[in-house]
Amino acid sequence: MHEGGLPVPRRAEIVEAFDGICGDPLKLYGLSGRQELSARRARTIPTKATMYELMTFASEVATHRLDNPKAKNLLNAWIGDSISQEFDLELSCTEFPDWQDFFIKS
Repeated sequence: MHEGGLPVPRRAEIVEAFDGICGDPLKLYGLSGRQELSARRARTIPTKATMYELMTFASEVATHRLDNPKAKNLLNAWIGDSISQEFDLELSCTEFPDWQDFFIKS
């Protein structure tokens, strides 16, 4: 069965890995589900992931996990937009943990 053009097990694997690098912001803020957040608030909740980790993760998913060219292009466009935007990340990361070779285990 496919959900959004991606096999459900593969989609679950990607979401689980994404949650692993971001932590569980819902739990951190005492929320029981995503429906409790407005879209605007969801975009501003801090996570434990750095922008570098998010871009690396998106790149890995686009190049190694997706078969659909449109989906790949959307992720690559997000990476390009993120790199080209002016936003202040100064002091947003004070610790630099060991770099992970692969975010999604094969």
